[in-house]
Order: sequence, then structure tokens, then C-alpha cells
Amino acid sequence: MKQVSLVLSGGGIKGVAHLGLLAALQDYNITVSAISGTSAGALVGALYASGKSVDTILEFFKSYTIFQPFNFSLKKPGVFKSSRYKNILAANLPETFEELNIPLFICASNLNTGLPEYFSKGELILPTLASCAVPLLFTPVEYNGQSYTDGGVTDNFPVDPLMLNDNRQIWGSYVVKPYPSDDNAAFSSYTKLTIRTNGMVMFEGNKHKFVAMEQSFMPNMTKVSAFDTKQVDQAFNIGYAYARHKIEELDFS
Repeated sequence: MKQVSLVLSGGGIKGVAHLGLLAALQDYNITVSAISGTSAGALVGALYASGKSVDTILEFFKSYTIFQPFNFSLKKPGVFKSSRYKNILAANLPETFEELNIPLFICASNLNTGLPEYFSKGELILPTLASCAVPLLFTPVEYNGQSYTDGGVTDNFPVDPLMLNDNRQIWGSYVVKPYPSDDNAAFSSYTKLTIRTNGMVMFEGNKHKFVAMEQSFMPNMTKVSAFDTKQVDQAFNIGYAYARHKIEELDFS
């Protein structure tokens, strides 16, 4: 049985494509020995490492609306209160990293130091919440006297913990590659332009890491919005079809 370690990028709902990869790995009897994730990748990784099935995690992403009125706050450094999501994570994840079935590393960005931090021990809920706290949209998460925001700000492809801690093959899934587009309407609003340019900045800052991957999975997710929960199935199907195609090209003999 082949074993691989996975690096999972951030990307909001686009990150559901990581689930497609996990489903494809199961189809080909490939087991996951460790996961390192940022933002959506951290959440997918935590849910999967906790023992939840791909189908259960898919339903999780369908069940919770990201932008809910009770989370709204204009007087804080983020439109939506991150703390409101703590109970959701606590209801679906164990309390500590040590209770997971698969070793997990989560990246969050420390606003006090300006550096990425990688969590793999102790409390699981708050580091996961911090890793997913998209700046300006979600308020920073307070943990151990420090303030944290989305891991993608400093490291949207956290391969380093796996390179230091695992000697198995490392495969990476990156779902926010800025594929070329002739559709100028895709950049016609403040939000769309912000998402596009942020994706460009993150890709340029992380692309040098892809050479360290045994395999890199970069499905074209340009038709999927990062925050549209109605596109969960579409994101999964794109990731699954892409991953199966890539894995079928590999020689496991």
C-alpha cells in the first residue's frame, strides 16, 4: 500500500477540491500518513485526520453558511466574528491534535510577530479557527496571548513541517492557481479583483515550493467562488476528476 503526505492550500470553498483528491486516493488504495494545511486546507485536513469520511466532510461544508447575520460586526477588525464559529468546530473536531488519527500541521499567521506559525500539538480548535480567519472578513483569533489570522497570509502552501518531520513522498494540492483568463468581467468588481490579485500574489510567493513535491495537484478552480457554498459539489467534482486523471498517469509498480 502506497503512503503519501499531503500539503493542502487555502482557498475557501475551492478547498473542497482537496476532498476530491482524498476520495481519489482512497479509490487507488493510497493512504495519507500526514497532512499540513492552511485555511481551507487546514479545516479539510483536521476533519479528515479526525476520522471523518469524505462524504461526511462534504456534508459539513454544505451545512454551514459562512456569512450569517448573527456573525456580523462592523465595529471589529473583521466583518464577521470568528468566535461565533468556535462551537461549530468544537462539535465536529476533537479537542486536541493528539486525538487525531493522522499527524496534522496547521499554519496560522501571527499578527504580533508577522510570521507564520505551525501547530501540531495541544489544542486543535483555536489554531484551526485562526488558520481560516480570512483577514478583513473575519476577526483575528486570540490564542495564548497572541492574535492570529489566515495562514494563507504568510504561507498558503505549508510544506516545511512535512519536510522536517516526514520522509515519505509529499504530494501537494494547490487550489488557487491563477489560471489565465480572457474573461475581463471576472475582474470587474472590487471583490473579484481583490480575489484575483491575492491569488496572484500567493501563487508567486509559493510556486518555488512545488519543485519539492513528488506530485502537485492544481485543478482549474476559476469557475468556483471562494465563498459560495452552493458550489461545494462543483468544487469536489472538479478536484475528484482532476485527481483521478493525474493518479492514473502515475506508475506505482
